Amino acid sequence: MGEKVVTDATYRRQGHGGAVLREAIERVRAANCYKRMLLTGRKDAATLGFYRGLGFDAEAKQGMIIDLRAGPGSLQAKQTVG
Repeated sequence: MGEKVVTDATYRRQGHGGAVLREAIERVRAANCYKRMLLTGRKDAATLGFYRGLGFDAEAKQGMIIDLRAGPGSLQAKQTVG
C-alpha cells in the first residue's frame, strides 16, 4: 500500500512515476492479488490520462472517503471517483 506518492516536479514527465507504478502493479500480480486500486483527488485530464494509460479504470468502482480530522459530529462522506 502506498499513500500520497508524488514525483518531484524536477523529475516529472521522464517516466519515473510510471515506472514506479508499473513495478507496484507487477509486485501485486506476483503476490497473486487480483486487483490494485488507486484513489486520487486530482481531476485534471493529464493526471487521469496518466493513470488510464497504466490500465486503471475510473469507471470500474466507486470510491468514497470520510475525513475524520473534522471531529465528531461533523463526519461527511465525499465522493472521490465517478
